Amino acid sequence: MRVLLVEDEPTEARLLADLLSRDSHVVSTAVSLAAAVKALGTIDFDAVVLDLKLPDSDGADGVEIVHRIAPSVVLVVYTGNGNDAVKRECLLAGADGVVSKPARAEVVGNALLVGYEHRERMRRRSLAAVLATEAAIAARLGLSYVAAG
Repeated sequence: MRVLLVEDEPTEARLLADLLSRDSHVVSTAVSLAAAVKALGTIDFDAVVLDLKLPDSDGADGVEIVHRIAPSVVLVVYTGNGNDAVKRECLLAGADGVVSKPARAEVVGNALLVGYEHRERMRRRSLAAVLATEAAIAARLGLSYVAAG
């Protein structure tokens, strides 16, 4: 999985990036929300791990911005403030998961995997609904229908 790690603390970023890389993730880093937005505009990432408190962003606003810019990307928040209200706010803003610091790479990796699997299930359901609608329209028009692909 190609992961953008957005973390302003250099030691934390280096440690988590190294650990995620060991799990076969290709990790790029950004130290601010602005740098993350720029990276998301130029590279096709599968996932973003986003620190909630950055020099230019604090709270779920950053989650909302990343989600708006890259809605198909798995978004996991990595935060030192993991109380239930913060988690709920992040999930409502578009996060697929919230992991409290400090966390082992397996926990972050698992959150990425769960988010990715959830998005794939939703994509397949959406595709199945489109195919069913196309088949129903074809039947109503008296046409035979064979789904492509």
